[in-house]
Amino acid sequence: NLETPYVDAAGTIQGTFPEQMTYQEWEHSQYNGSSSDRRECQDCHMPDAEGGIVLSNRGGPGLNLQARSPFAQHHFVGGNEFMLKLLSENLNELDLTASTQQFEDTRVRLISQMQSNTANLAVTGVRAGEQSLEIGLRISSLAGHKFPSGFPSRRAWLHLSVKDGQGQPFFESGRPDELGRIEGNNADFDQGACEPHYRVISKPEQVQIYESVMENTDGEITYTLLRGADYHKDNRLLPKGFDPASADDRIAVAGQASSDPNFTGGQDDITYRVATAGVAGPYVVEIKLLYQTVSAAFVADLRQDSTAQISSFGEMYDSADQTPVTVASLKFSLEPSEFYHLSIQPWQIPHGPTLAIAGPVGRKVDLERSTDLVNWEVLGSIQQTSDPSFYEDTQSGAASQSFYRLLWPIEISQQ
Repeated sequence: NLETPYVDAAGTIQGTFPEQMTYQEWEHSQYNGSSSDRRECQDCHMPDAEGGIVLSNRGGPGLNLQARSPFAQHHFVGGNEFMLKLLSENLNELDLTASTQQFEDTRVRLISQMQSNTANLAVTGVRAGEQSLEIGLRISSLAGHKFPSGFPSRRAWLHLSVKDGQGQPFFESGRPDELGRIEGNNADFDQGACEPHYRVISKPEQVQIYESVMENTDGEITYTLLRGADYHKDNRLLPKGFDPASADDRIAVAGQASSDPNFTGGQDDITYRVATAGVAGPYVVEIKLLYQTVSAAFVADLRQDSTAQISSFGEMYDSADQTPVTVASLKFSLEPSEFYHLSIQPWQIPHGPTLAIAGPVGRKVDLERSTDLVNWEVLGSIQQTSDPSFYEDTQSGAASQSFYRLLWPIEISQQ
Protein backbone atom coordinates (compact mmCIF):
# COMPACT_ATOMS: atom_id res chain seq x y z
CA ASN A 1 0.00 0.00 0.00
CA LEU A 2 1.06 3.58 -0.57
CA GLU A 3 -0.52 6.65 1.03
CA THR A 4 0.86 10.07 0.09
CA PRO A 5 0.46 13.52 1.67
CA TYR A 6 -1.85 16.00 -0.03
CA VAL A 7 -2.02 19.77 0.24
CA ASP A 8 -4.68 22.46 -0.09
CA ALA A 9 -4.54 25.38 -2.53
CA ALA A 10 -2.19 27.25 -0.17
CA GLY A 11 0.27 24.34 -0.11
CA THR A 12 -0.50 23.25 3.46
CA ILE A 13 -0.47 19.53 4.15
CA GLN A 14 -3.98 18.41 5.10
CA GLY A 15 -3.62 14.64 5.41
CA THR A 16 -2.77 11.51 3.45
CA PHE A 17 -4.34 10.15 0.28
CA PRO A 18 -4.73 6.40 -0.53
CA GLU A 19 -2.73 6.54 -3.76
CA GLN A 20 -2.14 2.81 -4.26
CA MET A 21 -3.93 0.29 -2.05
CA THR A 22 -3.38 -2.90 -4.03
CA TYR A 23 -2.56 -5.04 -0.99
CA GLN A 24 -5.62 -3.91 0.98
CA GLU A 25 -7.81 -4.53 -2.08
CA TRP A 26 -6.48 -8.10 -2.11
CA GLU A 27 -7.05 -8.44 1.65
CA HIS A 28 -10.73 -7.57 1.14
CA SER A 29 -11.19 -10.19 -1.61
CA GLN A 30 -11.96 -13.90 -1.55
CA TYR A 31 -8.34 -14.62 -2.48
CA ASN A 32 -7.24 -13.74 1.06
CA GLY A 33 -8.49 -16.88 2.72
CA SER A 34 -7.66 -20.47 3.54
CA SER A 35 -9.88 -22.08 0.91
CA SER A 36 -8.96 -23.33 -2.53
CA ASP A 37 -9.67 -19.79 -3.79
CA ARG A 38 -6.64 -18.39 -2.01
CA ARG A 39 -4.21 -16.70 -4.35
CA GLU A 40 -1.21 -14.54 -3.55
CA CYS A 41 0.67 -11.87 -5.49
CA GLN A 42 3.41 -14.30 -6.50
CA ASP A 43 0.94 -16.65 -8.19
CA CYS A 44 0.39 -14.12 -10.99
CA HIS A 45 3.46 -11.91 -10.89
CA MET A 46 6.09 -14.63 -10.22
CA PRO A 47 4.84 -17.64 -12.20
CA ASP A 48 6.51 -21.02 -11.73
CA ALA A 49 9.04 -22.08 -14.34
CA GLU A 50 8.46 -25.27 -16.28
CA GLY A 51 10.58 -28.01 -14.73
CA GLY A 52 13.41 -27.67 -12.24
CA ILE A 53 16.04 -24.90 -12.26
CA VAL A 54 19.68 -25.24 -11.14
CA LEU A 55 20.31 -22.14 -9.05
CA SER A 56 24.04 -21.83 -9.72
CA ASN A 57 26.68 -23.28 -12.02
CA ARG A 58 29.52 -22.07 -9.82
CA GLY A 59 31.41 -24.03 -7.22
CA GLY A 60 34.17 -26.57 -6.93
CA PRO A 61 34.23 -30.17 -8.12
CA GLY A 62 31.52 -32.35 -6.69
CA LEU A 63 29.11 -29.50 -5.93
CA ASN A 64 26.52 -30.92 -8.33
CA LEU A 65 23.59 -28.73 -7.32
CA GLN A 66 20.22 -30.35 -7.97
CA ALA A 67 17.52 -28.65 -9.95
CA ARG A 68 15.05 -26.83 -7.72
CA SER A 69 11.31 -27.06 -8.31
CA PRO A 70 9.08 -25.14 -8.10
CA PHE A 71 11.11 -22.10 -9.08
CA ALA A 72 9.34 -18.72 -9.25
CA GLN A 73 10.34 -16.62 -12.23
CA HIS A 74 11.07 -13.03 -11.27
CA HIS A 75 9.00 -11.44 -14.05
CA PHE A 76 7.01 -8.95 -11.92
CA VAL A 77 4.97 -7.81 -14.91
CA GLY A 78 2.01 -5.58 -14.11
CA GLY A 79 0.09 -3.17 -16.33
CA ASN A 80 2.62 -0.58 -17.52
CA GLU A 81 2.64 -1.61 -21.19
CA PHE A 82 2.78 1.93 -22.54
CA MET A 83 5.94 2.89 -20.67
CA LEU A 84 7.68 -0.28 -21.83
CA LYS A 85 7.04 0.83 -25.42
CA LEU A 86 8.12 4.40 -24.69
CA LEU A 87 11.36 3.32 -22.98
CA SER A 88 12.17 0.87 -25.76
CA GLU A 89 11.78 3.62 -28.36
CA ASN A 90 14.10 6.01 -26.46
CA LEU A 91 17.02 3.85 -25.31
CA ASN A 92 19.76 6.32 -26.27
CA GLU A 93 17.96 9.46 -25.09
CA LEU A 94 17.42 7.91 -21.65
CA ASP A 95 20.80 6.14 -21.55
CA LEU A 96 19.19 2.76 -20.84
CA THR A 97 21.22 -0.45 -20.71
CA ALA A 98 18.39 -2.89 -21.44
CA SER A 99 17.94 -3.83 -25.10
CA THR A 100 14.91 -3.34 -27.32
CA GLN A 101 14.44 -7.12 -27.35
CA GLN A 102 14.47 -7.30 -23.54
CA PHE A 103 11.78 -4.62 -23.34
CA GLU A 104 9.74 -6.45 -25.98
CA ASP A 105 10.06 -9.77 -24.15
CA THR A 106 8.70 -8.14 -21.00
CA ARG A 107 5.90 -6.45 -22.94
CA VAL A 108 4.86 -9.78 -24.47
CA ARG A 109 4.74 -11.39 -21.01
CA LEU A 110 2.69 -8.45 -19.74
CA ILE A 111 0.13 -8.67 -22.53
CA SER A 112 -0.10 -12.45 -22.11
CA GLN A 113 -0.92 -12.01 -18.43
CA MET A 114 -3.42 -9.22 -19.05
CA GLN A 115 -5.27 -11.29 -21.65
CA SER A 116 -5.35 -14.49 -19.61
CA ASN A 117 -5.58 -13.45 -15.94
CA THR A 118 -7.32 -10.07 -15.85
CA ALA A 119 -10.93 -10.05 -17.08
CA ASN A 120 -13.38 -11.59 -19.54
CA LEU A 121 -16.59 -10.59 -21.31
CA ALA A 122 -19.89 -12.42 -21.69
CA VAL A 123 -23.26 -11.56 -23.22
CA THR A 124 -25.99 -11.98 -20.60
CA GLY A 125 -28.95 -11.35 -22.87
CA VAL A 126 -30.25 -9.76 -26.05
CA ARG A 127 -33.62 -8.00 -26.37
CA ALA A 128 -34.98 -6.86 -29.69
CA GLY A 129 -37.83 -4.47 -30.41
CA GLU A 130 -39.19 -2.72 -33.47
CA GLN A 131 -36.97 0.30 -32.91
CA SER A 132 -34.06 -0.87 -30.78
CA LEU A 133 -31.73 -3.63 -29.70
CA GLU A 134 -30.57 -4.21 -26.13
CA ILE A 135 -27.39 -6.10 -25.35
CA GLY A 136 -26.66 -7.17 -21.79
CA LEU A 137 -22.95 -7.46 -21.05
CA ARG A 138 -21.07 -8.85 -18.04
CA ILE A 139 -17.48 -7.89 -17.32
CA SER A 140 -15.91 -10.38 -14.92
CA SER A 141 -12.70 -9.62 -13.07
CA LEU A 142 -10.05 -12.33 -12.67
CA ALA A 143 -7.54 -10.12 -10.85
CA GLY A 144 -6.79 -10.39 -7.14
CA HIS A 145 -7.19 -6.62 -6.70
CA LYS A 146 -9.08 -3.79 -8.35
CA PHE A 147 -8.58 -3.44 -12.06
CA PRO A 148 -6.90 -1.22 -12.95
CA SER A 149 -4.90 -1.04 -9.73
CA GLY A 150 -1.86 1.04 -8.85
CA PHE A 151 -1.19 4.65 -9.82
CA PRO A 152 -4.40 6.61 -10.58
CA SER A 153 -3.46 7.46 -14.19
CA ARG A 154 -4.64 4.07 -15.42
CA ARG A 155 -8.01 3.25 -16.93
CA ALA A 156 -9.89 0.47 -18.68
CA TRP A 157 -13.00 0.96 -20.79
CA LEU A 158 -15.52 -0.71 -23.07
CA HIS A 159 -15.40 -0.12 -26.80
CA LEU A 160 -18.60 -1.37 -28.45
CA SER A 161 -19.46 -1.02 -32.12
CA VAL A 162 -22.45 -2.29 -34.12
CA LYS A 163 -22.29 -2.55 -37.90
CA ASP A 164 -25.15 -2.96 -40.36
CA GLY A 165 -25.53 -5.50 -43.17
CA GLN A 166 -23.19 -3.46 -45.37
CA GLY A 167 -20.44 -3.43 -42.77
CA GLN A 168 -20.98 0.22 -41.86
CA PRO A 169 -20.96 1.19 -38.16
CA PHE A 170 -24.20 2.83 -37.00
CA PHE A 171 -23.46 2.82 -33.25
CA GLU A 172 -20.09 3.11 -31.53
CA SER A 173 -19.17 3.88 -27.93
CA GLY A 174 -15.65 4.23 -26.55
CA ARG A 175 -13.58 4.45 -29.72
CA PRO A 176 -9.92 5.35 -28.95
CA ASP A 177 -8.29 7.94 -31.17
CA GLU A 178 -4.68 8.23 -32.33
CA LEU A 179 -3.86 10.80 -29.60
CA GLY A 180 -4.68 8.46 -26.73
CA ARG A 181 -8.10 10.00 -26.06
CA ILE A 182 -11.46 8.23 -25.86
CA GLU A 183 -14.19 9.66 -28.05
CA GLY A 184 -17.13 10.66 -25.87
CA ASN A 185 -15.10 10.78 -22.67
CA ASN A 186 -15.78 14.16 -21.07
CA ALA A 187 -12.46 14.32 -19.22
CA ASP A 188 -10.30 13.99 -22.33
CA PHE A 189 -11.76 17.18 -23.76
CA ASP A 190 -12.58 19.15 -20.59
CA GLN A 191 -10.15 19.04 -17.65
CA GLY A 192 -12.87 19.81 -15.14
CA ALA A 193 -15.24 17.07 -16.31
CA CYS A 194 -15.57 13.42 -15.34
CA GLU A 195 -17.28 10.64 -17.29
CA PRO A 196 -19.89 9.04 -14.98
CA HIS A 197 -20.44 5.36 -14.30
CA TYR A 198 -23.32 3.90 -16.33
CA ARG A 199 -25.88 1.14 -15.92
CA VAL A 200 -27.34 1.72 -19.40
CA ILE A 201 -25.59 3.25 -22.41
CA SER A 202 -27.85 4.48 -25.21
CA LYS A 203 -25.75 7.21 -26.87
CA PRO A 204 -22.36 7.07 -28.62
CA GLU A 205 -21.06 9.88 -26.42
CA GLN A 206 -21.55 7.72 -23.30
CA VAL A 207 -18.59 5.51 -22.36
CA GLN A 208 -18.14 3.00 -19.53
CA ILE A 209 -14.68 3.76 -18.13
CA TYR A 210 -13.31 1.88 -15.13
CA GLU A 211 -11.00 4.32 -13.38
CA SER A 212 -10.15 6.30 -10.27
CA VAL A 213 -10.47 10.08 -10.58
CA MET A 214 -9.16 12.34 -7.82
CA GLU A 215 -10.60 15.53 -6.39
CA ASN A 216 -8.80 18.23 -4.42
CA THR A 217 -9.64 19.93 -1.11
CA ASP A 218 -11.99 22.28 -2.96
CA GLY A 219 -13.98 19.39 -4.46
CA GLU A 220 -12.58 19.97 -7.96
CA ILE A 221 -11.34 17.28 -10.34
CA THR A 222 -7.54 17.06 -10.25
CA TYR A 223 -4.83 14.94 -11.87
CA THR A 224 -2.07 16.38 -9.68
CA LEU A 225 -1.21 13.73 -7.10
CA LEU A 226 -0.16 16.27 -4.46
CA ARG A 227 -3.64 17.83 -4.61
CA GLY A 228 -5.54 14.54 -4.53
CA ALA A 229 -7.54 14.60 -1.29
CA ASP A 230 -10.22 12.02 -2.12
CA TYR A 231 -11.68 10.01 -4.99
CA HIS A 232 -14.40 11.75 -6.96
CA LYS A 233 -14.96 8.50 -8.88
CA ASP A 234 -13.69 4.98 -8.30
CA ASN A 235 -15.51 2.31 -10.26
CA ARG A 236 -12.52 0.13 -10.97
CA LEU A 237 -13.54 -3.51 -11.33
CA LEU A 238 -13.58 -5.22 -7.94
CA PRO A 239 -11.95 -8.58 -7.22
CA LYS A 240 -14.19 -11.55 -6.43
CA GLY A 241 -15.49 -11.57 -2.88
CA PHE A 242 -15.00 -7.82 -2.44
CA ASP A 243 -17.95 -6.49 -0.41
CA PRO A 244 -18.43 -2.77 -1.16
CA ALA A 245 -20.61 -2.27 1.94
CA SER A 246 -17.91 -3.36 4.39
CA ALA A 247 -14.86 -2.01 2.55
CA ASP A 248 -12.54 0.41 4.31
CA ASP A 249 -12.99 4.03 3.20
CA ARG A 250 -9.55 3.96 1.60
CA ILE A 251 -10.63 1.28 -0.90
CA ALA A 252 -14.33 2.16 -1.13
CA VAL A 253 -16.30 2.48 -4.37
CA ALA A 254 -16.89 6.17 -5.17
CA GLY A 255 -19.37 7.94 -7.43
CA GLN A 256 -22.41 6.50 -9.23
CA ALA A 257 -21.06 2.95 -9.06
CA SER A 258 -21.62 2.93 -5.29
CA SER A 259 -25.41 2.81 -5.88
CA ASP A 260 -25.32 0.40 -8.83
CA PRO A 261 -26.67 -3.01 -7.68
CA ASN A 262 -25.05 -4.66 -10.69
CA PHE A 263 -21.57 -3.43 -9.75
CA THR A 264 -20.41 -6.07 -7.28
CA GLY A 265 -17.38 -8.06 -6.21
CA GLY A 266 -15.95 -9.72 -9.29
CA GLN A 267 -18.23 -8.27 -11.96
CA ASP A 268 -20.19 -5.44 -13.52
CA ASP A 269 -23.35 -5.83 -15.61
CA ILE A 270 -24.22 -3.14 -18.13
CA THR A 271 -26.83 -2.75 -20.88
CA TYR A 272 -26.31 -1.17 -24.29
CA ARG A 273 -29.47 0.16 -25.96
CA VAL A 274 -28.98 0.69 -29.69
CA ALA A 275 -31.51 2.34 -32.03
CA THR A 276 -32.04 0.09 -35.07
CA ALA A 277 -35.04 1.68 -36.86
CA GLY A 278 -34.49 1.49 -40.60
CA VAL A 279 -31.15 -0.33 -40.28
CA ALA A 280 -30.79 -3.56 -42.26
CA GLY A 281 -29.02 -6.58 -40.79
CA PRO A 282 -27.35 -8.76 -40.05
CA TYR A 283 -25.87 -6.73 -37.20
CA VAL A 284 -22.23 -7.40 -36.33
CA VAL A 285 -21.43 -6.53 -32.72
CA GLU A 286 -17.84 -6.16 -31.53
CA ILE A 287 -16.97 -5.46 -27.90
CA LYS A 288 -13.51 -4.87 -26.45
CA LEU A 289 -12.26 -4.21 -22.95
CA LEU A 290 -9.35 -1.82 -23.51
CA TYR A 291 -6.64 -0.67 -21.11
CA GLN A 292 -4.37 2.36 -21.00
CA THR A 293 -1.49 3.08 -18.61
CA VAL A 294 -1.54 6.88 -18.85
CA SER A 295 -4.78 8.70 -19.57
CA ALA A 296 -4.80 11.68 -21.90
CA ALA A 297 -6.17 13.84 -19.09
CA PHE A 298 -3.17 13.02 -16.88
CA VAL A 299 -0.75 14.05 -19.62
CA ALA A 300 -2.68 17.26 -20.32
CA ASP A 301 -2.48 18.15 -16.63
CA LEU A 302 1.24 17.41 -16.54
CA ARG A 303 1.83 19.77 -19.45
CA GLN A 304 0.46 22.71 -17.50
CA ASP A 305 3.94 22.94 -15.94
CA SER A 306 6.92 23.73 -18.14
CA THR A 307 10.18 22.04 -17.17
CA ALA A 308 12.85 20.42 -19.30
CA GLN A 309 11.81 16.98 -18.03
CA ILE A 310 8.13 17.53 -18.80
CA SER A 311 8.94 18.87 -22.25
CA SER A 312 11.15 15.86 -22.96
CA PHE A 313 8.50 13.42 -21.78
CA GLY A 314 5.86 15.24 -23.84
CA GLU A 315 7.89 14.78 -27.01
CA MET A 316 8.34 11.06 -26.28
CA TYR A 317 4.65 10.70 -25.47
CA ASP A 318 3.58 12.41 -28.70
CA SER A 319 5.72 10.13 -30.84
CA ALA A 320 4.75 6.95 -28.97
CA ASP A 321 2.24 4.36 -30.17
CA GLN A 322 -1.02 5.18 -28.35
CA THR A 323 -2.75 1.87 -29.17
CA PRO A 324 -4.40 0.57 -25.97
CA VAL A 325 -4.08 -3.03 -24.81
CA THR A 326 -7.03 -5.27 -25.68
CA VAL A 327 -7.68 -7.20 -22.46
CA ALA A 328 -10.72 -9.16 -23.70
CA SER A 329 -12.98 -9.11 -26.75
CA LEU A 330 -16.20 -10.52 -28.22
CA LYS A 331 -17.52 -10.44 -31.77
CA PHE A 332 -20.84 -11.90 -32.91
CA SER A 333 -23.65 -11.37 -35.38
CA LEU A 334 -27.41 -11.00 -34.93
CA GLU A 335 -29.98 -11.51 -37.68
CA PRO A 336 -33.06 -9.28 -37.12
CA SER A 337 -35.21 -11.48 -39.37
CA GLU A 338 -34.95 -14.14 -36.64
CA PHE A 339 -36.33 -11.82 -33.93
CA TYR A 340 -39.87 -12.12 -32.56
CA HIS A 341 -42.27 -9.20 -32.24
CA LEU A 342 -45.29 -8.72 -29.98
CA SER A 343 -48.41 -6.65 -30.58
CA ILE A 344 -51.79 -6.31 -28.84
CA GLN A 345 -55.06 -6.84 -30.69
CA PRO A 346 -57.31 -4.38 -28.74
CA TRP A 347 -60.40 -5.21 -30.75
CA GLN A 348 -60.46 -8.82 -29.50
CA ILE A 349 -60.90 -8.55 -25.74
CA PRO A 350 -63.81 -10.75 -24.68
CA HIS A 351 -61.91 -12.22 -21.71
CA GLY A 352 -58.62 -10.30 -21.90
CA PRO A 353 -56.25 -8.87 -24.49
CA THR A 354 -55.21 -11.01 -27.44
CA LEU A 355 -51.51 -10.84 -28.17
CA ALA A 356 -50.08 -11.46 -31.63
CA ILE A 357 -46.62 -13.03 -31.79
CA ALA A 358 -44.82 -12.61 -35.11
CA GLY A 359 -41.62 -14.43 -35.93
CA PRO A 360 -40.00 -17.62 -37.23
CA VAL A 361 -42.06 -20.81 -36.99
CA GLY A 362 -40.83 -23.86 -35.10
CA ARG A 363 -39.31 -22.32 -31.98
CA LYS A 364 -40.54 -21.61 -28.47
CA VAL A 365 -40.89 -18.19 -26.92
CA ASP A 366 -41.70 -17.25 -23.33
CA LEU A 367 -44.43 -14.66 -22.84
CA GLU A 368 -44.16 -12.60 -19.65
CA ARG A 369 -46.45 -10.01 -18.01
CA SER A 370 -45.84 -7.25 -15.46
CA THR A 371 -47.91 -4.53 -13.84
CA ASP A 372 -44.91 -2.39 -12.81
CA LEU A 373 -42.09 -3.22 -15.27
CA VAL A 374 -40.09 -4.60 -12.34
CA ASN A 375 -41.69 -7.90 -11.37
CA TRP A 376 -42.44 -10.26 -14.25
CA GLU A 377 -44.41 -13.52 -14.36
CA VAL A 378 -44.30 -16.13 -17.10
CA LEU A 379 -47.68 -16.60 -18.76
CA GLY A 380 -46.56 -19.50 -20.88
CA SER A 381 -43.98 -21.08 -23.12
CA ILE A 382 -45.49 -20.86 -26.59
CA GLN A 383 -44.59 -23.04 -29.55
CA GLN A 384 -44.64 -20.87 -32.66
CA THR A 385 -46.66 -23.01 -35.08
CA SER A 386 -47.75 -20.16 -37.34
CA ASP A 387 -46.68 -16.63 -38.14
CA PRO A 388 -48.28 -14.86 -36.42
CA SER A 389 -49.56 -16.93 -33.52
CA PHE A 390 -52.03 -15.61 -30.93
CA TYR A 391 -52.36 -15.76 -27.16
CA GLU A 392 -55.37 -14.56 -25.17
CA ASP A 393 -54.47 -13.35 -21.69
CA THR A 394 -57.52 -14.38 -19.68
CA GLN A 395 -55.58 -13.88 -16.43
CA SER A 396 -55.11 -10.12 -16.71
CA GLY A 397 -57.98 -9.67 -14.25
CA ALA A 398 -58.64 -6.28 -12.76
CA ALA A 399 -55.13 -4.93 -13.25
CA SER A 400 -55.23 -1.25 -14.19
CA GLN A 401 -52.31 -1.78 -16.55
CA SER A 402 -50.35 -4.71 -17.93
CA PHE A 403 -47.04 -4.86 -19.79
CA TYR A 404 -45.88 -7.79 -21.92
CA ARG A 405 -42.59 -8.99 -23.30
CA LEU A 406 -41.16 -11.99 -25.16
CA LEU A 407 -38.04 -13.92 -24.26
CA TRP A 408 -36.33 -16.51 -26.43
CA PRO A 409 -32.87 -18.04 -26.68
CA ILE A 410 -30.48 -16.55 -29.21
CA GLU A 411 -27.48 -18.52 -30.37
CA ILE A 412 -24.57 -16.14 -30.48
CA SER A 413 -21.89 -17.34 -32.84
CA GLN A 414 -18.63 -15.62 -31.95
CA GLN A 415 -16.47 -14.61 -34.91
